[in-house]
Amino acid sequence: MENRLYVIVGASRGLGASLVSKYLKAGQNVVGIGRTNRGAIEGMTTWNKTGRFRYVQADVGDPKCVNTLRAITEGCNGRPLCVIFNAAVIESDVGPEGSLKFDVFKRVNYTGIDGLCHVLEAFSEYLTTNGDMLVGISSFSAWVPPVRGNKVAYPASKAYLDMLLRSLRFLWNKRVHIMTVHLGHLGPGGSGSWFVTDYDMVAERVTKATLHAHPPEDICMPALYSIAYRILKMIPDRVGAGAIELMKGLLDRTLPGKTQV
Repeated sequence: MENRLYVIVGASRGLGASLVSKYLKAGQNVVGIGRTNRGAIEGMTTWNKTGRFRYVQADVGDPKCVNTLRAITEGCNGRPLCVIFNAAVIESDVGPEGSLKFDVFKRVNYTGIDGLCHVLEAFSEYLTTNGDMLVGISSFSAWVPPVRGNKVAYPASKAYLDMLLRSLRFLWNKRVHIMTVHLGHLGPGGSGSWFVTDYDMVAERVTKATLHAHPPEDICMPALYSIAYRILKMIPDRVGAGAIELMKGLLDRTLPGKTQV
């Protein structure tokens, strides 16, 4: 995979930025996609110095981005391509007494669902023709409703991503390797444990997995959630939500104010 090109959606900050740094450190070629102006991205100068990075400013939720993204594959001439979809709006869209804030609701779906559709529209033909890999960054919120996060569209969009990847895995069979990354609680740098992880730890795990000769179909982090993941798929929503609430309560007491879903 020495000639592989990594396309990272949502590369300007957070996990996306950590992924860019890890792949460049591993000597890989990277194209980062984001809405942020390149001058406002903290790691841009360092990334550019490698000579193996290119940034494409685009809003994946906008249908006009499809041609811009598709142009990334021009000149690739069948080289291996790994597309990593890491795009989400994480905001509360729940108001008083369970009312919905539809401006936030629509913004979450604009990025998480419309954006995913546009990324697929741009890259699916190249992937199915030449093979290689599609990675989706999901969340354990996709399996049970968030019990303290006051979010509706966010877990729904992640559930959409989960099922779409599972369906594509079946549809495309072995032509394209599909990997789903399920994330639980994220904390500040260096907070890694069985209960909480951080961007750098996730990026390191994803990078190693995609560079492996036999990459897995899913990655689950942190370790406690990885164990729970196998069980949650078989548990009704309310029972699963109660288990997550109990876990979140334990985390709040252990690391007060330092975890987020």
